[in-house]
Amino acid sequence: MAYKQNPRTTMPESIRYNIKKEKREIDYTPMDPEVVDLCKAINSLPGLITTESCCGHGESTFRIWFKVDATPLSRFNENSCMQGLFFLTRCVDNRYFEFGPDWSISLSVSDTYDVRGLYPTMFLLECSSKGKEAYGLANSLHKNMIYHLNHKNFKNGFALNMEDFNVSNEDGIFKFNA
Repeated sequence: MAYKQNPRTTMPESIRYNIKKEKREIDYTPMDPEVVDLCKAINSLPGLITTESCCGHGESTFRIWFKVDATPLSRFNENSCMQGLFFLTRCVDNRYFEFGPDWSISLSVSDTYDVRGLYPTMFLLECSSKGKEAYGLANSLHKNMIYHLNHKNFKNGFALNMEDFNVSNEDGIFKFNA
């Protein structure tokens, strides 16, 4: 993945250092409570960063936008980021999740560059349902992600490096930290 900075933006070295070395602190309190667990899980995956979310409030679909960050400024390398994206898509796939047909991951674009001058291309995780049904499906997806996080054959078969995931291991059970 080639990295080119937008020539219209420059970033001071101090900010560049902080992005690379520090973990991003996220304040989940202003968010719709229905999206928090799933956003935390996505933010725990290597290289994935949620940017926006909305539970739909019973009027529209449940949505979470996220980026894959494999730039030289990221603390993740390209392979780690691909692990994060692979993990999420595997958890949404209808072959491995009974509610997979209710979910989609698509590309989305914004109109503004991020602080590093990267192109505003994102992914959109979206549930086709609305309201309480969507909230239940989001809970099921979160449980499926935890299941995959603890599926030994899945992790070993695809050589997932759990050190890249922001997870804790309590009594042999992995849980998301973000």
